Amino acid sequence: MNYYEHHIGDYDRATAHLSAVEDGIYCRLIRWYMASETPLPADIKTIQRRVRARTSGERAAVQTILDEFFELHADGYHQQRCDEEVARYKDKQSKAKRSANARWNRPNSTCSDDADAMRTHGASMCSGDADGMHRARVPKHQTPDTKQSSAVVGRQQAAVHVGPDDPALAGFAEQAAKAMESAGLVDVSANHPKLRALVSAGLTVAELADAARAAAAGGKGFPWALAKAEGQRRDAARVGVLPDAAPAVDPDSRVAIEADGERFGLGCWQQLDAQGNTVPWAAYAERVKRERASRQGVSA
Repeated sequence: MNYYEHHIGDYDRATAHLSAVEDGIYCRLIRWYMASETPLPADIKTIQRRVRARTSGERAAVQTILDEFFELHADGYHQQRCDEEVARYKDKQSKAKRSANARWNRPNSTCSDDADAMRTHGASMCSGDADGMHRARVPKHQTPDTKQSSAVVGRQQAAVHVGPDDPALAGFAEQAAKAMESAGLVDVSANHPKLRALVSAGLTVAELADAARAAAAGGKGFPWALAKAEGQRRDAARVGVLPDAAPAVDPDSRVAIEADGERFGLGCWQQLDAQGNTVPWAAYAERVKRERASRQGVSA
């Protein structure tokens, strides 16, 4: 699972008694649980290492959170709400795959005989009575610039531009997702909003597949590949290899900032750093924007 919802009020009510360290540890455990779609391991030292609990206080916080919000079973630490959300997510995924296969296998289809599952990612975060960390909605991308130089018209003909509400968008996104999986990625989602935005903005299947191969070769994941494909298109546009194109998403949105953070080697935003200190979103965003500006040769 790559995405889940965060209901702030519910979460605050369920965790208001936790210290800052305990809250940070709990969020890390939940994100790990949802991303792996499996219970946490039974070995406490493995959990402490995974969530980077290094001080005695941080290690104690891990035990406190496990005791209060999780139950130890034979296969590891379970969280009931998480288990329910993962089961619902997998059920949606299975239904989506059956639906996609039925659509792609209908008579006269020009597509491949098999369709991979189109992952849904609206699963809710879990915690006692709390739901998970929020993810910002991806805003509608701007309309791509239609000005083209004669040197790049031929290459642009290979790109298919579809609007965000065009029914054909889902089909192109599925083709791109399948090509990225064939390139070696395993966490691909045809329903990922960033993938759909990039396809809608005109990125080709070949461009996305190239980024996927680079990600697989470097041990990176699907989000990194999307960020790389978008970055390559932006960089190429700036030097005139491709026509100027508006960014697929608002550059000041959380999705765009975290994507650039990954691309610049800063990683995604975490509420706590390795020492357990609080890292405000505004500070992380400003750091990414400064790095972005420095690479573009513009003062922040």
